[in-house]
Amino acid sequence: MPQVNLKLSSHDHQVLESIFNPLELSSTQPSVSVPCESQLADVEPDTEAVRSSRELELQGVLLTEKGSFDEALKVFQLALNQAQRASVLNNRAQTLRLAKRDGGPGNEGLSPSAR
Repeated sequence: MPQVNLKLSSHDHQVLESIFNPLELSSTQPSVSVPCESQLADVEPDTEAVRSSRELELQGVLLTEKGSFDEALKVFQLALNQAQRASVLNNRAQTLRLAKRDGGPGNEGLSPSAR
């Protein structure tokens, strides 16, 4: 298919530029700096509760990998009782998915406080 030389207006050029280079505004350098991945690390306080929660979370992950989903969910709940941490919630959600209990009308498998 031969290429066609299209006559585009300056507005059309701006629209195409915004589609193909979304971080550039009007063909200029981005005015917003996007942090690199290393700058996005979560910073948690170094408390006994957080350390305990991390240890319990690791135990829950290992139990999940072994297929002991019910035990893992209990350990994740203990970890959440120590400290409310997003990674514990994410790992618990993954365990529920693997146990095929992640959906449904009543969110079976979730603790009453998480519903």
